[in-house]
Amino acid sequence: MRRLDDSGLLAAVADGMGGAAGGDVAAQISMDVLAALDFPGGPSEVALAAAIKKADRDIARRAAKTPTLEGMGTTTTAVVVRRSTVYWAHVGDSRLYHLRGGILRQVSVDHSFLQTFLDDGSMTPEEVENHPFRHVLDQCVGCSECSPDSGVLEMLSGDVILLTTDGLHKVLNDKAILDCLRPPFSLEAGVMKLIAAALAGGGTDNVTVVALRV
Repeated sequence: MRRLDDSGLLAAVADGMGGAAGGDVAAQISMDVLAALDFPGGPSEVALAAAIKKADRDIARRAAKTPTLEGMGTTTTAVVVRRSTVYWAHVGDSRLYHLRGGILRQVSVDHSFLQTFLDDGSMTPEEVENHPFRHVLDQCVGCSECSPDSGVLEMLSGDVILLTTDGLHKVLNDKAILDCLRPPFSLEAGVMKLIAAALAGGGTDNVTVVALRV
């Protein structure tokens, strides 16, 4: 997370893949590219998507130079919050959620092998949730396919933006996530409850949660 000069805030999560070493390197490259953004024309979803594409190229170049890092990649979900506007860009199966008035909505779409079947109705969310290929990605940053989704959200006072890696949402469904964030919990306490619930639910993957309240 980084405070921008114009009072905006940049936040992102990345979840690396390709072995422990390779995944860490890929995720760090993506975070470093985002951290270096200065948005000369002002924040925008286009600039965030372009930064993720740059990270994709940087990761591919690094892997080409270092054989032990071949096949590495990362998910990346990033937002810039400026006043009441959220600009976002996303690749992979980390997620962006929007919470307003007790309703939690998944904004990003998972770039997973099974998402197409979910979109066309040939599989139900329950079938996808229990499928052995549910975490196979068809896009990642540093892979052969990297086409970031992006968009803009207009926020109201009290809205919450949530960025998560799949270590959280492959254990907790949307209802369980929402339950952890209901009042009277503070946002910080809610985030800690989310992480504890994911671990208690048998989660063995890295669990990263970033929450921002407007």
